[in-house]
Amino acid sequence: MLAQAKPATCRAALEWAARYLNDHNVTMPRLDADLLLAAALQTERINLYLEPLRELAEGDWEIFKALVERRGEREPLQYILGKQEFMTLELAVSPDVLIPRADTEVLVEAALNWAASQSGRLNLLDLCTGSGAIAISLAHFLPQADVWAGDVSAAALEVARHNAERCTVNINFALGDLTDPFAGQKFHLITANPPYIPSREIATLQPEVALREPRLALDGGEDGLDFYRRLAVELPEVLLPGALILLEIGWDQGESVPKLFHVSGYEDIQLLKDLGGRDRVLAAVWRR
Repeated sequence: MLAQAKPATCRAALEWAARYLNDHNVTMPRLDADLLLAAALQTERINLYLEPLRELAEGDWEIFKALVERRGEREPLQYILGKQEFMTLELAVSPDVLIPRADTEVLVEAALNWAASQSGRLNLLDLCTGSGAIAISLAHFLPQADVWAGDVSAAALEVARHNAERCTVNINFALGDLTDPFAGQKFHLITANPPYIPSREIATLQPEVALREPRLALDGGEDGLDFYRRLAVELPEVLLPGALILLEIGWDQGESVPKLFHVSGYEDIQLLKDLGGRDRVLAAVWRR
């Protein structure tokens, strides 16, 4: 525990925390300090600025100090707070799941746009579901769909099930390796955000990712393409003719991943850009 005297006010506590986090190379120290103090006080962030001279109780200070120390050790803010917003939905997150990113919303939006052009009941599958962010978003915005989701991690599925309950959506979850739990079923759309970081590159990522997020959700093998090779071959077993697939990819995989799916017979292959203008989602159609 940090040996730090209790600041008298919210303003002083925030100034101390921002300095401490900056000294520990946290990217946005003041924002994180704000969010951590709001959590410690169980209030909204704006109230910290409406009442900057509010005095801190000793118990609140001890809670805040502990949270700041965890962040200084580069534990992701989302794990400390236990939540992350995705597609306007608040999802629970834990070290058992990858933290949902805003770039993944590009995939969900593409799925929603596609669904708007379809008729009848849709059967959708999300693989490597993790926190359930993609599957839950689809179930929330597409009440005309039956949504299935799978993951190889039982711990991740527990988080996903909890999120489905808190977002009041119906999803059929299954534990297993990629399409194995769904043998004999057919889907109009399959989505996935599989592991795609080359094994040797994981150690070079920010400590919040390299040391804290589950390696199972990050490691795509020697070249990062292991799961795409499998998906290209295995997905047709559970795809309806004319079905769409939407897969998140690494920003530098815009040539390698499409080639794998082209060779396997997929058509209408496209790349969708993320918020930073980088290749982020592979879209392809299975017509056979």
